[in-house]
Formats: sequence, structure tokens, C-alpha cells
Amino acid sequence: MRFPELQARDLDGRSVTLPTDTGDDPTLLLVRFTPRLAGDAETWVPLAADLADAVPNFWCYDLLVLPELPEAVQSLLADELRITGDRGTDAGGDDGVDSRSLTAHTDLSTFRRALVLDGLDRVYALLLSEGRVRWRAFGPLTTSLERSLRAAVDRHAGGERADDLVVS
Repeated sequence: MRFPELQARDLDGRSVTLPTDTGDDPTLLLVRFTPRLAGDAETWVPLAADLADAVPNFWCYDLLVLPELPEAVQSLLADELRITGDRGTDAGGDDGVDSRSLTAHTDLSTFRRALVLDGLDRVYALLLSEGRVRWRAFGPLTTSLERSLRAAVDRHAGGERADDLVVS
């Protein structure tokens, strides 16, 4: 499954185009549709740090996807997220992973349909490479999801480019 092109901004206002800016590198996207799910996204960060230590050029983005809004409202919301500390897996932390918090505004129905994301009330972990979703799961990290993601990243590191693997 191809990840749809999505314009996002980091907390410093820099533009990121997904999946283009991730290139061929393995990238874990922690997709959520509300700031209140930051805690569920955070459960994935220690694993992302381990993977970053083991796999060259591994990335992790905490991606907050919100409805399309007028530009002025988006700017106000971005300022509010900075002030309230919704930093998710912000870069430069002590976790050892090069991770970034991103916010994107898009048509939620179209985005969710393209990725077959059922609800707005959970975090989705998507492993991308070469613009494609190679693995996915939802909810907080569990032991079985950790094993499954490690296996998917190992396959990628070994040069295997299998079809999507869906787990939950």
C-alpha cells in the first residue's frame, strides 16, 4: 500500500513532505488524530530508539493528523501545541532516536481511506520504506507488536521488500 503524499510541519514550522522526505530509509510513523493519544504514541519511543541504534538511517515521526482548517487557525493551533508541550517523540531528546513531531492538516476521510485506518481513537504505527507501508499495527506497543516490528525492520535491513504485513 502506498502512503499518500502529505504535507506536514514540525514544531519549528519546517515543512516535511511524506513519504517523499523519508526516502528509502525505514521510517516508523506514529499516526494519531488527537493530541490526547500522545501517551499511546510514547509507548513506541523506546523501541524506536533501539531500532535507531541497530539500523542505519532509521527514522521515527510522531504524526498528528488534523482536519483541514484555514491557515490562520492552523498557525494558532501549532502555537498552542508548542506551548502545551504536545511534543510527542520530539527530536533531540535523550531517547537516542532521531524522531520528530509533525502536524498535518488534511481531509481525514480521504487520508484514512487511503491507509485503511478504521477509527480516530487510536494510534497507528506504520513502517514505511520507499513510500510504501511495509508493516502496520494500532494501539500502544505490546510485546507481540515489538517482536513483529523488529522482524519487519530486520527483513528490510536484509533487503527483503515484501508486500504489506498487517498486524494488530
